[in-house]
Amino acid sequence: MIDGEYGSDAPVCCPICEATADDGCDHVLACIDQTFDECEGGTVLDGWWEESRARLGGTFKAYFLSGHKPAWDCDYVTEAWSAMLAERRNTGEGVFLHARTATDLLLHVLEESGGTEVGVGLIGSSGGRCESEYRLLYAEDPAAVCVKATATLEQCLRERSRSD
Repeated sequence: MIDGEYGSDAPVCCPICEATADDGCDHVLACIDQTFDECEGGTVLDGWWEESRARLGGTFKAYFLSGHKPAWDCDYVTEAWSAMLAERRNTGEGVFLHARTATDLLLHVLEESGGTEVGVGLIGSSGGRCESEYRLLYAEDPAAVCVKATATLEQCLRERSRSD
């Protein structure tokens, strides 16, 4: 994996133990393929990522169908809500939370919970000649960051809703 913003072939290193992203280390919190909005590694890969995305999608849909938006005061939540409203108006199709919006919101929660993003515009090979853009987060104690992020999600998603 290389830092695409600077065009450097220098490997991305863990800010804690200095292992390269390709070597792997116990500090990797999340390795997110932004091209395909998938979690490819890190502590969050062990069920946390998909469970949290599913919970976000279900909660946003329930709020949407009730006519109320989440009370969570966060730019990513506002963006997600606006995207849901626009999609429903424009297509008349079912209600869903866009994958990229969910990804951005979960990464925000992980960073707020102690995760540290390393590099900008990271480029990695997805096999063959295909390349993807990645976001890579590290933490001293990734499991503790996941616990804190889960608590944040639980609290923010159950806060009293307010009318749109």
